[in-house]
Amino acid sequence: MTLYVSSIDVPLSVSRKINRYPRVGDSKDGPIIRAGIETVDASDVTNLIIGHSYYRDSPEALSDLYYLINHRLSADQRPPLVPADASGARYWKIKSNKLSGKTKAIE
Repeated sequence: MTLYVSSIDVPLSVSRKINRYPRVGDSKDGPIIRAGIETVDASDVTNLIIGHSYYRDSPEALSDLYYLINHRLSADQRPPLVPADASGARYWKIKSNKLSGKTKAIE
């Protein structure tokens, strides 16, 4: 099971304020990391306007979904991901190609 999270997802932030409770995909307080769930932080590839459509707007996120769904690869095998740690627990981040000005799609 894979959980995608973002710290700049506007709809999740609004829902958090309305419901007065954190949302699972909102990683403003850090990503949720649980056994049996591969958490993937998409904050670096999230569109700053709305922040909720990275799964379809980001070539890097689409590439990760491709490897997850079509090849059933675990997070440690998917090229778009890099490992990260929070409080000694492992999660994954989608590598952004924005800084280089290049977009690298599915290889």
